[in-house]
Amino acid sequence: MDLKNLVTCRLYSPGDSIVATGVPLHISILQHMHSLAKNVNDVVPQIQKVAPEVIRGVIDEIKKRAMTAGTVTRDGLEALIGGCIEKSRLYQLVQKLENSPTPWIQQEETLTGDEAVTMTHMEGMHSWGGRLHLILQDFAFPNSCSQIAWQYWMCGDCQKQYPPLRILSKNDMSNTNMQKRLSDFRYLMQLVEKRVEEKGSG
Repeated sequence: MDLKNLVTCRLYSPGDSIVATGVPLHISILQHMHSLAKNVNDVVPQIQKVAPEVIRGVIDEIKKRAMTAGTVTRDGLEALIGGCIEKSRLYQLVQKLENSPTPWIQQEETLTGDEAVTMTHMEGMHSWGGRLHLILQDFAFPNSCSQIAWQYWMCGDCQKQYPPLRILSKNDMSNTNMQKRLSDFRYLMQLVEKRVEEKGSG
């Protein structure tokens, strides 16, 4: 088919579907590329803002999974150490000693003769069973008269490294039997205290 007859050479007329712009086709492509580059440049700052949040989220997730898997992390180690200190009752022991109205640790110069005991031998805390305690593991309640028991209750015994027994708790005892003994001993001493108070007020 001869297309020559279909070609018309004339000037532009209103209503023509094709308009001659005189602009090469590659110029339009370049314009689109510049527009795309501008959009990318606008997105970069937004990506930079989001990046730290994404990194923090990834780190938090890694820590969670590491703790679940038992992997050691700084936060996990700090929590573990804090738990061990809390379990050992170190804070409670220090608080008990500070709040005790009758200090049971005596200085060497306040004692004479066989009663002289240095501070190095009276640390006040003993480590056994994986914890700190106010008494030795072989501690035994005094098997004597009520007067001696009262002295142990109020003042303890420096030579035997016993604190005032009134500041002890069941956690200081080596077994359940000793815990029961402490409970019974405390009950008896509280009865004595009550009688003393009644006589004093009378």
